[in-house]
Amino acid sequence: MRSLVPASASVRLDGLHEDVTDPARQATSTRLPTQQDFLDFQRAYQRLCPHPNHFDDFLAMLSQSTADTRGWSDQQLAAITAPTLLYSATATSPLSSTAP
Repeated sequence: MRSLVPASASVRLDGLHEDVTDPARQATSTRLPTQQDFLDFQRAYQRLCPHPNHFDDFLAMLSQSTADTRGWSDQQLAAITAPTLLYSATATSPLSSTAP
């Protein structure tokens, strides 16, 4: 691998906001997509993807990935040798980046 740009990647469960990890907070969270956001996402997927009928498979893959909360150890992270761009952005703050 020549370079790495992780998007929406969590290193450990403790780095996630409680709105994401606590089911009791998810329904009222402003950090999670709304039903309209989800519908917009689905429409964009179906419009842009070469296989628009695979949306449910795509969601299943995302759910499986999200359910894996083992996290990465410091040693595993240190073993990444590819140049890596890390960025952070929220709905209310501009994009920022750090490159090694």
